[in-house]
Amino acid sequence: MLTFSLVRLVERSNKFKPYFSIPFSKKLLVFLCLSFLFALPQASAQRLNFEFKNATLDSAFSLIAAQTNYKFQYDSLVIKNAKPLNLIVKDDEITSILHKIFENQPVNYELKDNIVIVKSRDLPRSQTTQSPSNRSKVVTISGMVVDEKNNPLSDVSVRIKANALFGTVSGKNGYFTLSNIPRRALLVFSSVGFVNSEFDLSSLSDEHLKNLNIVLKANSGDLDEVVVVALGVQKKISVVGAIATVNPRELIGPTRSLTNQLAGRVAGVSFSQSSGQPGKDGANFIIRGINSVKGSSEPLVLIDGLRRNIDDVDPNDIESFSILKDASATAVYGLEGANGIIVITTKTGKIADRPSVSMFLSSSVNNATYKPKWIDAVQYAKIRNEAFAVRGKDKPYSDEIIEKFGDQDMDFYPNIDWYNALIKPNNLSHKGNFNIGGGGNVVTYYMSGGYYMEDGMFRGNLESYNSNAKYNQFNFRSNLKADITKTTTLGLGFDGRYNNTTEPGQGTNQILTIINEINPTLFPTQYSNGTAPEEPAGTVNPFSLLNKTGFVRNYSNVMSTNLNITQKLDFLTKGLFFNGIASFSKINDYSHQYIKAYQQHRPDFTNSYLGSGRDEDGNLVTINTTPDLDDKMRFVSAPPSGNRVVEVQGSLNYARDFGKDFTTSGLILYKQREFMADVPAGTGSTLLINALPIREQSIAGRITGGYKNRYFTDINFGASGSQMFTPDKRWSTFPSVGLGWVVSEEGFFKTIKPVVNLLKFRGSYGVVGATGNALRFGYLAGTAPRDGYTFGFGGTAYSGQNIQGIGESKLEQLGLTWEKNKKMNLGLELGLFNSFRLILDYFRNTREAQLINLNRLPATLGLVTVPQANLGEMYANGIDLDVSYTKSFGDFRINYIRGILTYNENVIVENGELDPRMPYQSGIGLDWGRGLNYISLGLFKDQEDIDNSPVQTWNLVMPGDIKYKDINGDGLITPEDRIWLGNTNPKWTYSLAVDFSYKNWVLATRVIGKADMFRTINGGRIPFNASGSNGAIYQVAYDNHWTPASYSGNPDTENPNAVYPRLGVGSDNTNNAQQSTFWLREATYLRLADIEIGYNWIPKSENMPFKSVYLFMRGDNVATFSKFKDWNPEQTSSYAYPLKRTFSLGVNVKFKL
Repeated sequence: MLTFSLVRLVERSNKFKPYFSIPFSKKLLVFLCLSFLFALPQASAQRLNFEFKNATLDSAFSLIAAQTNYKFQYDSLVIKNAKPLNLIVKDDEITSILHKIFENQPVNYELKDNIVIVKSRDLPRSQTTQSPSNRSKVVTISGMVVDEKNNPLSDVSVRIKANALFGTVSGKNGYFTLSNIPRRALLVFSSVGFVNSEFDLSSLSDEHLKNLNIVLKANSGDLDEVVVVALGVQKKISVVGAIATVNPRELIGPTRSLTNQLAGRVAGVSFSQSSGQPGKDGANFIIRGINSVKGSSEPLVLIDGLRRNIDDVDPNDIESFSILKDASATAVYGLEGANGIIVITTKTGKIADRPSVSMFLSSSVNNATYKPKWIDAVQYAKIRNEAFAVRGKDKPYSDEIIEKFGDQDMDFYPNIDWYNALIKPNNLSHKGNFNIGGGGNVVTYYMSGGYYMEDGMFRGNLESYNSNAKYNQFNFRSNLKADITKTTTLGLGFDGRYNNTTEPGQGTNQILTIINEINPTLFPTQYSNGTAPEEPAGTVNPFSLLNKTGFVRNYSNVMSTNLNITQKLDFLTKGLFFNGIASFSKINDYSHQYIKAYQQHRPDFTNSYLGSGRDEDGNLVTINTTPDLDDKMRFVSAPPSGNRVVEVQGSLNYARDFGKDFTTSGLILYKQREFMADVPAGTGSTLLINALPIREQSIAGRITGGYKNRYFTDINFGASGSQMFTPDKRWSTFPSVGLGWVVSEEGFFKTIKPVVNLLKFRGSYGVVGATGNALRFGYLAGTAPRDGYTFGFGGTAYSGQNIQGIGESKLEQLGLTWEKNKKMNLGLELGLFNSFRLILDYFRNTREAQLINLNRLPATLGLVTVPQANLGEMYANGIDLDVSYTKSFGDFRINYIRGILTYNENVIVENGELDPRMPYQSGIGLDWGRGLNYISLGLFKDQEDIDNSPVQTWNLVMPGDIKYKDINGDGLITPEDRIWLGNTNPKWTYSLAVDFSYKNWVLATRVIGKADMFRTINGGRIPFNASGSNGAIYQVAYDNHWTPASYSGNPDTENPNAVYPRLGVGSDNTNNAQQSTFWLREATYLRLADIEIGYNWIPKSENMPFKSVYLFMRGDNVATFSKFKDWNPEQTSSYAYPLKRTFSLGVNVKFKL
């Protein structure tokens, strides 16, 4: 209140009135900033009055803590034998009071900022050195206490087990020294949040006593560890749902996207990365497979309880990361929980905690994981000659021309490697984060800022501007909390992300498409005199598109703030509290386009030296073929777009233990959310419906119970409302129930518990909802202008004119309602020897009443919008397996060896398909992701083989062309002979991760893979298929295609197992270009996802400004092993921006303040 009073005092002064004619929001910002400054400990000048009569030290500490901002840290055993305190204090300072309190006591203290650390005094020498023999049995020890990641731990209690009064605490860097202790003592190391560790000195050499390395393990006992669940926190042992957690430290890396670091770390989560373009390189991920015929399968992401984009959070700011997979975990979210939920909480400061400062920096070199192997101009001319000749046509290239392609005369005989001409071998990226957190007795704070910058892979800096595909991102986060009363906590969160993306003027995708289709002989990148070459009809020069069409810069910023309050209501009943959140987010997107055209040129053979196209000095002479084209750059600002999101939540929560046996908790929550329709930047949409906000409401509840840490139950419901449906169908309720039995807590289990430390069974069933791909106000009828008809038969002013009318474009549909996903989960958790852990889940999800289009309706109805119906249905079933092992062997520690396996099958029950021509062409009952394919029987051997086979109706079929199977037996190969084959979605995903450490060294690596997955290389990529002239041709097509012996002179070239069929030009390839199993390739792969080697340097000197400095070298996406060689099997096409391989150097520093 001191800060607020100062602001008000100054505001009321007439002298300062001109400066305070500002909105209250800005005054509030000033107040918060000043509050942060006053939050640091500052009670040392406070004058105090106390009176102690036969008081214990414990009661004295409590009284002082209640009236000051000082906290006491001590072990109750240490002060057990302290003397009663009789002391009167009047108008004295805290330092003087502490001195008087500890005078003549068997304990002493150390003052660190506003924390009083109580420790026992050293034993008097008379008790330890009574004789020479006794003197030989006492020693001085020293060492360091660290956690499992080699981070130093301060304020760890170090005491002798046989004498609790004798001990010390570790210092700032984790170091401790203890003198005059028995040589055979048993030490006990303890700290809040860690498992106590006992250390026997008798087994150590004297040299080792001076350099002890004590590792404390985080207190992750099954009975005490907690996890973040839907709308709260639960003890891990009591969780009955399928919930997985990820250590946030595993998500911190040098790459931009958090989703790429998440890949392969959680059983049941599938991932796919389609592009490596800076800013667009995030992985798509789904939980337990695709479960919607037409709608999205993307999970909900909650950051601090609010719906957000997963890229809105810096991994350095994450406190906890949970994935909710089954109905008992997600039902309370109603319409938002159908696809699973990711729950992220961000870091906050701690009460009475000195500032903690961290910095993360990394720089990386990136290169493409795959580089296409295309033929050069000489090979292109030869293979094109063959394609013409083997189909009875004249060769387009003479031997003389082919020879000149090899002479490197790029002006007249180009030989262009378009990939290398436009794509750099390497590019750089940089990432950083700086954060600080801490708190006083009332206010805690956490603030963070980060950046990511990446230059793209294009060679786009020919002109005065840089048109490379680049990305810059800056983000920040601030979390403030204040205990405004003993029962009321107020929090203010503020976060933002700003990014800008640069692309070539004509877009990245178009350039990549042309690179994949242009041949090496067409024209040079540019002429030797720097001019752009003329482009024949139907062709485009990708080098000119990249360097001569300007650039586009897209800007995006997201600003979010949330105010939350927690009010304890113990005066009503113990364990009751209220939690409220109000949030506002603003998203702005806008685009600036700097666009230009380019003039084209061709060699001038008329006005050149001897008609050579060059002057007397050999310089190229060109003529401008587009002299009237304006090539000046112009600026275009596309209409901005954006969104605003307002969300309010309020929940009444209850959690209480009744004795040692029974625990219960519950909540009831209401929330509402309002946002605008998503209109992409630059579309300039003027539809009125886009100006209407979308509103959602939900009510949720949960009741949990536990008995003796053995039996648990969890009952949830979520009721959600959406404007997508009619008022009578707008609301729907989604319940779930879960049960758990911890067998290892049963009395009969005690004898084997040292071996089987955990055995738990759990199961859940419930329903979660979704609106699917429902249209806004889809239940309402609609009209639209129609073509009209000729009016009248004559005699009127409008006779013979076409009069436009209004027709019904959309039917009224009052029966549309919610999609429902019925989820069942059975789980087993097993722990052995406190080192091995297995988690196994079987699941089956059935998503019913999915909204699909009624494509069966005839076009004669004249409807613009196809009606929908709740007819779609899919089910997914599979297993999630997570196995881990951890163990310490002295200085060597297996932090974890972890294997993850997921099997997932997604089957279509109803998708609204039109009745297929043949029953076997129905997709019903098949897994999602297949395509209609002809079955290839190989290549035709000769004309006799063709004559004795079913007729293939595509042009002239010749030996060496693809032979197809006649499925329906009618003697003809027609579309009725296609069947569904080749799932592009993997059924199996797996990973293996290891993390080892030896003293201060760390080695961690991870491999991930997918199996039972296919890619089609597309018959359309056959050489010279479509245009008859253009096309980048793979080296394998040149090396391994069927060639008639009559052309090659070698019968071995009539290879029945050739990778490519007989060549042809244009329509010659129609037969071979059909989608068939000939072009289907298995794309199973194993990838070395990352490998990291690090060293954690912990300064021994107390004068160093660092707590620890972690230095690391790291590789991401290092290598991929697969039979599929056409492109990176993670991607579905060679046309996409290449995925990146990244090699990084980085440092993570923790400072002392």
